[in-house]
Amino acid sequence: MSVPVKYPTIIQNVVTALALTKGNPVTIQDKFPKGPGYYAMLLGFHITFTNTTGTTPLAQALLNFLKNINFKSDKEGVVVNGNGMTLWERAHKVNGTLSYQSTLAATAGTYDVYIPINFANPALRRPEDLILDSARTTQFDLSVTCGDVADLLSSVGDSVITAVTMDVNIVTTVGPVNASTAPIAVPYMNIVGPVDPSVMQYLDIERNVDLAVLDLTVITANSVTAGIPASGTLADTVLTSLQFEDNFAIPFRSIPFIGLTVKNKLDYQYETKKTGVAIIDFTQDGSLYSSYPTGNKARAQITWVNKTLSTSAVTAFLDGWKKLKA
Repeated sequence: MSVPVKYPTIIQNVVTALALTKGNPVTIQDKFPKGPGYYAMLLGFHITFTNTTGTTPLAQALLNFLKNINFKSDKEGVVVNGNGMTLWERAHKVNGTLSYQSTLAATAGTYDVYIPINFANPALRRPEDLILDSARTTQFDLSVTCGDVADLLSSVGDSVITAVTMDVNIVTTVGPVNASTAPIAVPYMNIVGPVDPSVMQYLDIERNVDLAVLDLTVITANSVTAGIPASGTLADTVLTSLQFEDNFAIPFRSIPFIGLTVKNKLDYQYETKKTGVAIIDFTQDGSLYSSYPTGNKARAQITWVNKTLSTSAVTAFLDGWKKLKA
């Protein structure tokens, strides 16, 4: 986890081996340290199942098992609203390297996946612009919703998930933020979609006078589960091209989808080219002030041209920031 800092940090454990419930949200409150600035949060998930007849692990199974991860404060509102897949891709982009997940097999055992969530964004010239100042809030809530064994194996057989646990660790400043580490905005991450591209060829982006967008990660997949963000099998063949437009201009003009994934590989120094994941980046210069402002827009949309559809869906993940509330 890339955490560039201006003075020493510590890693604080929030919970260890907290039991999660299949299919229902579990929320933790009043366990997060108050006072310091939060650079990042590392979530570790441990999934144990028994199996003798279930077969064929699904693509992105451990990530798709994590249906929703929501982190909010009573002061700033929602800070993060994502799932395993969208937050995994966001972490790869900002950290420049993949996090860790076990290789899932149709064999009984415990499988792990770690989701880093950087608040202070290491892709920015001054990461602390978006450090999360815990002194501004009285309560943080972290809510996690998990799936079931059908999210792991294509043929479930007699397989049963017997336990899911979560570890939460926070990288914080030592003491409260000071002049060199004080934030100027609040990080904001949220899922957009999914939509069926055979029905709709655009995604509406949230518009708010307090909201600006750093980048938008567009995820395309086939064989999806309707209504589930970033489900299915990632594919480059869903869309021909991507564009971002509003009612005033076209801030990101049409580019071939595969060409954009190649450009992303070079820009973010990925080990290999992504399949089915393309990023529309407004802040490649690393400046928060290059962000796309959504306020005073009647329309702000990701638009595209379809290619070959096969029970397909398009999901986006908005990585941005909101103004600090008084």
